[in-house]
Amino acid sequence: MAVYGSYADQDFFLGLKDFLLSGEVYAYVVIGKDAINVLNAIVGNTDPEKAAVSTIRRRFGESIRRNITHSTKDEVTFFNELRALFTQEEIAKIESRLLAGTTLVAQAV
Repeated sequence: MAVYGSYADQDFFLGLKDFLLSGEVYAYVVIGKDAINVLNAIVGNTDPEKAAVSTIRRRFGESIRRNITHSTKDEVTFFNELRALFTQEEIAKIESRLLAGTTLVAQAV
């Protein structure tokens, strides 16, 4: 729950927590130029009803709280999420890609 810890005092947090714990969660990193913006365009608006027709959230999301996927909003958030979702060994492998000048974005599904 470290990724969503900043929302712990919000009224929707317990429902979000229940949803996230209701099944499997897959964490992954997308690597590429301008990956954060590109992936956010593919994922779509947080609210599936407002997301573009061709996006993941529009196709598979149920509601704004059950919107099928998470995508990071910026590089600062990415590194916080990276530490919350991956082991030190996994992070070392990811960081070696960063040193090669690759832009990264974290995703948790």
